[in-house]
This record gives sequence, C-alpha cells and structure tokens, in this order.
Amino acid sequence: MIDDFQFDHEEIEDLEPNELGLITGLDLAISSSYVGLEYVKLTNRTYKTEMLYESYYHRGEPIGYNMGSDLKRVNAFVRHYLSSSIRLDVTIDVIWQGEGEADIPWDAPWRFQTLEEGYSEISPTGIVEQTSTFKASITRKWTPLRFVSGGVRYQRIVNMDHLEGRDESSWGGYLQMSWAIGIEADLE
Repeated sequence: MIDDFQFDHEEIEDLEPNELGLITGLDLAISSSYVGLEYVKLTNRTYKTEMLYESYYHRGEPIGYNMGSDLKRVNAFVRHYLSSSIRLDVTIDVIWQGEGEADIPWDAPWRFQTLEEGYSEISPTGIVEQTSTFKASITRKWTPLRFVSGGVRYQRIVNMDHLEGRDESSWGGYLQMSWAIGIEADLE
C-alpha cells in the first residue's frame, strides 16, 4: 500500500518520509497440519495526515490495519490435528511498535531541515515497544457446540509504553468448555 510517496527533492515538503505499508503472508496445509505466516510493516504517519479530517479513521478506529501505523509485526501460527476431534494450536507473535502510533498527532520534523541536510527516520520510530507473545492450546471437540479447550500464554513486553528499560512479562492460561444441551418436547 502506498499512502504517500515522495519522488523528487526540490522543496522542504519533499523531505517528508514515504508512508508505506506491506502485509504479506503464507498459508499452507500439509497433511494434518496448517501453517500460517504473516509479516506486516507500516511506516510512521501511514493513515495520518496533517488535516485531521483526512485521516483514515471511522468512529475512532483505523480503517486500515487494526494496529495503526509505525510498526512491524511477524506472526506464525501452527495447527496440528492429532485426530479428527483433537487439535493443538501454537502461535508466536512479535510486534515492534514505534512512537508514531495511530493516536499520536501528525508531526513534520523535516520542516526544520534544509534540502541539503535532508531528513530520514528509521521505522518503527523512537523508543520501540516490543511485544512477544507465545500461545499454546489443545482442544477436544465432540460437535461444534460441544468442546473442551485449554491453553497457556506467555507475553514479554520490552520498553513498555515506549519507556526505555520498562520491561514486563506475564503468564496466563485458560480453560473453556461448551456443552449445548437441547430438549425437545411435543405439547399437545
């Protein structure tokens, strides 16, 4: 996706960094397994403009990628069927979120440079918050409405809220059960 791309460098506004997005992935089914891989990269200011009424939002939510802009993401998902009724799921998700998040107002630091000085920025920008999540679960299904599922999750956040050195990690788990019971009766 190309939101804004600068072709020439003849005036100060041409120093504005390109606003680009890329989402690519691969889904693959092999025998009794499914593998999904996804890579996402959105530069700072993608979906944002200087004029607020031109921004890519609807009712406060980004119209484009749901996590906004100024980020990079790598996601891997594997589902393996041990049998027709038992499956294992494993997900690894790593997100690098820059300081130019969707709710940060438009800025234009290139306007304080000269054409000779130029302007560039590394994306994601600023102090990058890195969130790494690992999930694993097992599900036993009898019917679509009758199942038991349980799993664990580990998450580590480095530079939480873009504060250097503020790191946090946590473990979590869940147990879910659904057992639909239907009763039929003829009333005459």
